[in-house]
Amino acid sequence: MFTLVIVAELMVMGLIMASGTAFYDFWQWLSLLSLYVQWIAVGSAYVLCALGPFLNRHGNLACSVGVLVIVLLVTALLSEAAWQLIQATGRTELAPLDGHMGMLLRPLIIAAIGVLLLLRYFYLQHAWKQQVRAEAGARMQSLQSRIRPHFLFNSMNTVANLTRTNPPLAETLLHDMADLFRSSLGDASKSSTLIDELRLAKQYLNIEKQRLGDRLVVHWDVSKEIPRDALMPALILQPLLENAVYHGIEPAEEQGHILT
Repeated sequence: MFTLVIVAELMVMGLIMASGTAFYDFWQWLSLLSLYVQWIAVGSAYVLCALGPFLNRHGNLACSVGVLVIVLLVTALLSEAAWQLIQATGRTELAPLDGHMGMLLRPLIIAAIGVLLLLRYFYLQHAWKQQVRAEAGARMQSLQSRIRPHFLFNSMNTVANLTRTNPPLAETLLHDMADLFRSSLGDASKSSTLIDELRLAKQYLNIEKQRLGDRLVVHWDVSKEIPRDALMPALILQPLLENAVYHGIEPAEEQGHILT
């Protein structure tokens, strides 16, 4: 509301400056036009806020047309009220030279131009925000889908070997792989929780453990102060785990990986 009042007042000052009004009449016209324009601005904002739930149920085009029509109607009603007030008080010097028709058409044209410019601004702002969200979602999706191809191939070979020697373990690994790839291919805009990310991390490490055997040693140290239902992007730990397994965190005495 403060921004609306300031913008309306700046527009009033611009109109007075452009009209060539004498400096000694500047403050008189500033006060009168400010009262008139502020009534239109605040009245339009009040009506739009009241009808906001109704307008939001329609598409962008219908909503924009509705906003334009509402502002023009409020402007027409207040302009007519101002004209009647001028006639009732006899202050004909406040009326425009083209009379009643000018009193109605001029504010309507100015209001239409102002609303169209504002709608254009809001449209560009909305498009920019949508682009930022889309780019952020694409980056997150790209990050989440970066499960190394060799992990898939190695895991499938491990499962194939276990189907002959240990079928129950092979089935468990297949379920772990299904959970990992289901999360990787899911909607990047949906948040996960810490407990779910830890579960996926343990499933991933369980698969790698079957391939690396004793060469992979994992130490878990999760603070109890961190809430397990804390929201975070899905698979946020996955790239860290893959890099840790691929490069190793701390070298063991024998060749392998120790993750802490």
